[in-house]
Amino acid sequence: PITLNKLTAATVVKVIRAILQDTKEIVNTPGPNGLPGAYPVRLGRELVEVVLPDDITLEEAIAINEEGNRFDGIEKIENDGTIIITDKSYRIMRDMLGYDVKKFNIRDSKEVAEQLGKAFRSYGKRVGLPDFALNAIYAGK
Repeated sequence: PITLNKLTAATVVKVIRAILQDTKEIVNTPGPNGLPGAYPVRLGRELVEVVLPDDITLEEAIAINEEGNRFDGIEKIENDGTIIITDKSYRIMRDMLGYDVKKFNIRDSKEVAEQLGKAFRSYGKRVGLPDFALNAIYAGK
């Protein structure tokens, strides 16, 4: 079966190959040139060029990705890497999980993931999630 890890690895291999072999092929990659979200990009050794369909502007693509971030609970990512959570997601995490963090820096992602994993596990135990579901929650390993 194809797992998410295998799919991610296959995508990363395409990106690395495009850069190392200077193929200039178009691949989908997150955050090209610091942009929010993922974009079709022509990649080579010294080339990172966002290549959008003719019927969409870069500004529209950025707006779509920013809206997608908000749908995922991220209000904004600041230039210094600080991630600001939407008010709705913040309230849910605080009220249901006891996780009271409105913003954090990307450098702290591992610690934040471990804290959130612990909060989700605790919540899962309280509501009676089965062991297989609890074991699927990130534990920082």
